[in-house]
Amino acid sequence: RHDKTDNVADLYSPCVTILFLSLSVAVFYTGYFEDGTIFDTNDNTKKKSNPLRFKVGVGRVIAGWDEAMLTMSRGEKAKITIEPEHAYGKKGVPDAKVPIPPNARLIFDVELVSLD
Repeated sequence: RHDKTDNVADLYSPCVTILFLSLSVAVFYTGYFEDGTIFDTNDNTKKKSNPLRFKVGVGRVIAGWDEAMLTMSRGEKAKITIEPEHAYGKKGVPDAKVPIPPNARLIFDVELVSLD
């Protein structure tokens, strides 16, 4: 689910434009669990750190992120809820600094700062 200011769009609709695959994006983000526990961030509110840069659709990030980037515009901020099957699924990430449990629904506050 991708929540914008006034609407909620179905993130997993089949109308993904193939032209945007391999687009390079840069994002600031904070990832947290449904209980509010933060498990990862690159967005320090006191000073902006370096944004995460990646190419969309090449498997560098979880599938839910690739799909969300295709719905966003430069400068947009969004809250993205990613179901387990589009994140880390049944395995989770037990060896992460903050372990991600199996079948975890992940929530991200994301700011898309650039796309090329």
